[in-house]
Amino acid sequence: MGGPAIVAAMLLPAATIVGRPPSPAWVAFAIGALGMALVGLVDDAIRIRPASKLIAQIALALLPIYFGLGIPRLHPILSVVVSMVWIVGITNAMNLLDNMDGLAAGVAAVAAGVLALHAMKWDNQTLAATATCLAGACLGFLLYNFRPASIFMGDSGSLFIGYSLGVLSLIDMQARPVTALAAIAVPVFVLLVPIFDTALVTVLRLLAGRRVSQGGRDHSSHRLVSLGISERNAVLVLWALAVLAGATSLALDRLPGMLLVLLSLMATLVVYYFGAYLGSLPVYQVDPVAIERARHKGFFLWDAFVAHKTRLVDVALDACLICGSYLGATLLRWDGALSQGNAALLARTLPVLIAARLVCFFVTGVYRHVAGAFSLTDLLAIARGVGLSTLLFVAYLGVTGRWASHSRSVIVLDAILTCAAVAFSRLASRSVGEVLDPFRRRDGRRILILGAGQLGDAVLRLLKNDRHTRCRVIGFLDDSPDKIGRRLNGSPVLAPLADLSRVLAATPADEVILAISSLDAEAQRAARQACAEHGVELREASLR
Repeated sequence: MGGPAIVAAMLLPAATIVGRPPSPAWVAFAIGALGMALVGLVDDAIRIRPASKLIAQIALALLPIYFGLGIPRLHPILSVVVSMVWIVGITNAMNLLDNMDGLAAGVAAVAAGVLALHAMKWDNQTLAATATCLAGACLGFLLYNFRPASIFMGDSGSLFIGYSLGVLSLIDMQARPVTALAAIAVPVFVLLVPIFDTALVTVLRLLAGRRVSQGGRDHSSHRLVSLGISERNAVLVLWALAVLAGATSLALDRLPGMLLVLLSLMATLVVYYFGAYLGSLPVYQVDPVAIERARHKGFFLWDAFVAHKTRLVDVALDACLICGSYLGATLLRWDGALSQGNAALLARTLPVLIAARLVCFFVTGVYRHVAGAFSLTDLLAIARGVGLSTLLFVAYLGVTGRWASHSRSVIVLDAILTCAAVAFSRLASRSVGEVLDPFRRRDGRRILILGAGQLGDAVLRLLKNDRHTRCRVIGFLDDSPDKIGRRLNGSPVLAPLADLSRVLAATPADEVILAISSLDAEAQRAARQACAEHGVELREASLR
């Protein structure tokens, strides 16, 4: 029954704050929100069929649209369709996001608060008051819903919140006299977390041959928990993402057009890599029947002619990186302000640069690397591809007579940025794991590694990347004086090997791993004796 409490805590104060008499559009919103809460309440009690619930959601979404709600600068018919899909989509996205204590309420409070700030910037007092009341209702509910929760919002609360955020974001979009891209980007950034979670679940369920409507513990929050992150910390991570996206949205409608395009492109890539990393985590049980069923349901042309689908994704991402690097280099050269001539030159030359880069990447072997692995050889392939494509691009500028009007600094900056961006993209999946590592639980087996060389480093990486074994590396022992007191991939080098017994007495460990291939027999016996005295298991890592 947390849902009715949220409804009352939001609509009752909002009704006393908005103008008298309230506008027809606000009344339509209030009626639609109440209707959506009622649909959720009935569904909580007796379980409505999905098709019936969807019909009710569409009807309620059309109510404020009938009173003029829509997306500016779109054809009226297209505006109605897109607005309806947006409201219904955000409504169900918040419903899907309500899968962990405090997650949906916290994200909704952030989104509503950001919408209130947007409304204050444009002096829209009715929207600011309504969004603030929604944020307050979510925060009040969150006091009792954060882990361990004592009350829950149910479908009545999540559908009501989702409907309110969907409608209020469209009202905010209508009120802002900004460019079409900013008008679209702002609500997407404000509601990034529910949109991201719904897209991730939908795509991965389809790829796994599962029904999209089928429930499961495969949401972004559940995937974070599968990494060894506690449920509380998983919720905090997604709250932080919501705050970051919301704060970014506050600056979007003030940015120049080209800078807005660059920022939106970078944000899209960051979200993709985060989603790709979470999507790689094993949360589904392997079901051969489901996989075979999904294969038969696939598109014939896609399956027959596109053999290497992951390479298509790499090519598409590289095209975005090339575009972003060229745009970023141009903005850096001209201090963020492009003249009409420079903007026109960028638009004419960008397609040629993208084609040249991708062809040269293919020729130099950039797309022959194994996903998730990256080495100096791969970096050199990227550098050769960038160098060769830059020469081709310069030749194109000379042949077409555009060399004289094109900045040489942009060409150099673009080559540097492209190398860095493509190289980082190959490391992105590993980088996401390292960023999330501080949030992981530290209650697993405590491991001490003997040897801070290449073998010890490899052991540490294997332990960190093993998603099935939760362990904590407490540090290294090594005889090299240059390494003692320093850190190797985040873990400290504590002392020389001779101090093993003292370290085990001061820092209890559950296991010691010997990662020195050239350790003499006497030192090995001393290590085994020290481990035996403290009742600690000793294992040996070997390259043989």
